Amino acid sequence: MKKINWGILAAGRISSWFCTGLQTVSNANILAIGSRSQEKAEQFGDRFEIERRYGSYEELVNDPDIDVIYVGVPSRWHHEYTMLALRAGKNVVCEKPFSMNAKDTKEQITYAREHNLFLMEAMWTKCTPVYRTVMDWVGQGRIGEVRFFKADFFTPGKANPPHRLYNYEIGGGALLDLGVYPITYACSLLGHHPTEILSTADFAHTGVDINNSIILKYENGSYAAISSGFNVHQQNPAVIVGTKGKITIDHNFLCAESAQLRDLNNEIIQQVHYPFEKNGYEYEGMEATRCLQAGLKESPWIPLEHTQAVMEIMDTCRKQWGFAYTFEK
Repeated sequence: MKKINWGILAAGRISSWFCTGLQTVSNANILAIGSRSQEKAEQFGDRFEIERRYGSYEELVNDPDIDVIYVGVPSRWHHEYTMLALRAGKNVVCEKPFSMNAKDTKEQITYAREHNLFLMEAMWTKCTPVYRTVMDWVGQGRIGEVRFFKADFFTPGKANPPHRLYNYEIGGGALLDLGVYPITYACSLLGHHPTEILSTADFAHTGVDINNSIILKYENGSYAAISSGFNVHQQNPAVIVGTKGKITIDHNFLCAESAQLRDLNNEIIQQVHYPFEKNGYEYEGMEATRCLQAGLKESPWIPLEHTQAVMEIMDTCRKQWGFAYTFEK
């Protein structure tokens, strides 16, 4: 079977993490790197032994041998460069958040569907073995009906020198960069259309949200309590509570390698441990490559309608805070 040729758009840290994982995917070939400068493209290319190196994104997306573009620019430009690649006729895997708002996300999805192109949010969490196992446990009714989900995602972000999440001009802030993970997880468990959303946030001196708390309520009485931020040190655990039992993830739920299935007395019934083959990013690379080889236009694990729904929830939260970026359309 033909290998899938990947083009990497941007030579930053997240692209390097993705390429580290993608190098282990047998049916994937990192053919080209595009950066805003030839020097950065050369450096990145040397590091990952990439054959073709472009000093502009436009040159990258117009390479006729590339099957799919990975968009790894900062959040502010996800929509712009996803659309650049789609308009060049390329399939796209775009980092989260998929865009800055639901309107832009809808435009990306609509264009891809109208032009028969593959499009996927790089929500690596949904492709990891632990996440897939957790969803299997829930789907099999191992914990009964899910009634409650709680998860936090905090990362230490130094104010001096300022961490990238403080940077308003690149779309920094806790919700879009961090909160998207627990919201996505909650929606996978409880549904993508809560009946009520309650949220609050605190803001940094740079104008971005530095932490937030969100409650998602559902018609059947179930709910999710989630929070994110970059001014607190946390282990980032998660718990899923059902009518018959619970599932616990003790550390970094978004990229966990272990999870425990428990009864209502908190006794462990089953536990799994799946060490990553590389760094965890290989699984989203495998999924996108598998979909492309199968001729699919979206991943069944990361449906575009779910990406759209999560963006709409984050829009609602920001509307409750009275917060929009001045550069948003």
